[in-house]
Amino acid sequence: MSAFVSPKRSLRHLPLVLLAALALAGPLHAHDDHGDHAHAPAHDHGNHAHAPAHDHGNHAHAPAPDNDHGDHAHAPAPANDHGDHAHAPAPANDHGDHAHGHGDHAHGDHGRQAPQEWLERESPLPPSADNLAVGQEAYQRYCAACHGERGRGDGVAAGVAGFVPIPTDLAQHGAGHAAGEYAWLVKAGNPDSAMPRFAGKLGEEETWAVVLYIRHVLAADADGNGTGGHRH
Repeated sequence: MSAFVSPKRSLRHLPLVLLAALALAGPLHAHDDHGDHAHAPAHDHGNHAHAPAHDHGNHAHAPAPDNDHGDHAHAPAPANDHGDHAHAPAPANDHGDHAHGHGDHAHGDHGRQAPQEWLERESPLPPSADNLAVGQEAYQRYCAACHGERGRGDGVAAGVAGFVPIPTDLAQHGAGHAAGEYAWLVKAGNPDSAMPRFAGKLGEEETWAVVLYIRHVLAADADGNGTGGHRH
């Protein structure tokens, strides 16, 4: 009989039981909420911790600086420019013209090209003493003022006037041109220089006689052995 509990007595203590249960439930919920907050920063920290590493990786392997350095290191422009200057052919050609006297500057008024038919013509006069004497007289009268007494291109008139191009050094180059080329130049002159036309002043025989004198006397004296060879 002593173990029997009245239902009314049990209901009377029910509010106390519920209060105790609520009191116990409160800390449990608080612990759960704390757990959520405690883990949230850790997760967020994890995201932030990896973000810089990923960003650093992108910068470490960025290709732009490497490509830019490569372009500058292998830029071909300076190499090509240096090659062009090192192998430029112009100075060599220009040197050849001056060294061998085949350019317009070296030959002065003989830079003009004679027609092919005159380049192939030979003198109709032999280099006899009489013909050379006629040629010498005509040369001293019409040519020496510019080309000089000995054909060196240093005549008085040329020195005073300062001709450009300078008169040809006939002593040096006299035998290096065909007789017909000289005859044509004497007749036609050269409008690109100070050499006038002598077609109306010198007859046919005098023209060829002057050519003989240039090639067989002036050039021979410069050569020094009487052969009239073409000296370079």
